[in-house]
Amino acid sequence: MNDQRNSNRRPVQHRAPSANRNTPNPTRRQENALQRKPSQQNNTQRRIPQTPPPQRFPQQRPTPRQLSPIQHSRPTTKEGTLYTKSDKIFVAVMAITSIAAIALIIFLLSFAVSRSTGCKNNSKNNDNNDINNTNPPSVSASVMLKETEDMGQDYIDSMIFFGDSNTAHLRSFGVLSGGKQTTQVWATESQTLMLNSEITNKKIVYPHTNTEMTIAEAAALEKPQYIVISLGTNGLTSLNEEQFKYCYTKLLNAIKEASPSTKIIVQSIYPVTSWYENISNEKINAANEWLLELAEKSGVRYIDTASVLKDENGALKEEYNSFHKDGYHVNEAAYKEILKYIRTHGWQ
Repeated sequence: MNDQRNSNRRPVQHRAPSANRNTPNPTRRQENALQRKPSQQNNTQRRIPQTPPPQRFPQQRPTPRQLSPIQHSRPTTKEGTLYTKSDKIFVAVMAITSIAAIALIIFLLSFAVSRSTGCKNNSKNNDNNDINNTNPPSVSASVMLKETEDMGQDYIDSMIFFGDSNTAHLRSFGVLSGGKQTTQVWATESQTLMLNSEITNKKIVYPHTNTEMTIAEAAALEKPQYIVISLGTNGLTSLNEEQFKYCYTKLLNAIKEASPSTKIIVQSIYPVTSWYENISNEKINAANEWLLELAEKSGVRYIDTASVLKDENGALKEEYNSFHKDGYHVNEAAYKEILKYIRTHGWQ
């Protein structure tokens, strides 16, 4: 039976190994790839990860769109940007501008400090100034008007009185010739006047025509024999010594230029009461020292009418305080004492 089984078996045919099955054929793979549909190619490409090309430098240089016009125009190297001549000029200008700005700030700060000190006396006057001193400051005899014989009413009638509210009230109390209709008082329409840099542009009401004009225009029109000025109290609240002298000198020069023959008498500033808060008598005493110096330099005269209004402490006597009791304005009795002092301290 074994022989019969072996005879029924089909002989085994040994075939040579096929090159198509065991050995890869690059040519056929390429052909198959070319014959694939486009959709299959796309699917194959999606599955293949795409790696970015290696960077040549650690950082990519920005494209021209990312650069500003100035940056794009500058030549560059591997080390950095090369500065052109215009860049150096720009840096120099900025440095100079910064230095100038710092200098301006320092100047403004120093000016603010000087303004905040108020009306202080200089070092020489500080050494000699006594707060409670009621005596008039020492000055050359040719400047301060000293006691003389009574010059009479005609002497007073030849004067024009110009100044702030304390001057305007000479007409209100009727103590001059003509009473309340006197033409000897030159004052503003508001009857107030502050000493500042615009003093020569301030308009007074010229009494002969009731028209407004500057003090220089009125002096040129009338050419009075004497002008008595009582001004400066209001300016002490905002001016230091240098500014006070500048503004007052500006006024004196304008009057002298308009009427060279007019004799100018500068009155000392009246005191205030001890309880007055807006200004102190210490500042007023300092300002009277400044007026004294101005009189010497400007060739005018100084009269210390304030001395007849002071009490033993250098303040305004209560009996001379106005009926409003404001501590600043004076009353009719005070004006009579002032005019009497002017008559007995004449310009000879």
